[in-house]
Amino acid sequence: MKKYMKYIILIATLILLVVPSTAMAMELQDDRVVAGGTFTLESGEILDGSLIIFGGSAAIEEDSIVEGDVVVLGGIVSVNGVVEGNLVGVGGVVNLKEHAT
Repeated sequence: MKKYMKYIILIATLILLVVPSTAMAMELQDDRVVAGGTFTLESGEILDGSLIIFGGSAAIEEDSIVEGDVVVLGGIVSVNGVVEGNLVGVGGVVNLKEHAT
């Protein structure tokens, strides 16, 4: 298990260095990485990519959609919208609300 954790952290770090952070719009494109900060996908917004959280927090509000995966590493995510991909939590907290799918 420790061997896999090292690989997950290495891959996550590489993603953090490669994926730039951009401003939010009605349809967000590409992956989003939250490292020690906060991110909110507001109602009606669509993230055309994955959401990766390292020690930060994120909220996926009702009627919002993540078209990729959500990965939480030591962070917190609250889901009240739609995650079309996989939802993975490692050493973090995942809160599934009433409208989470």
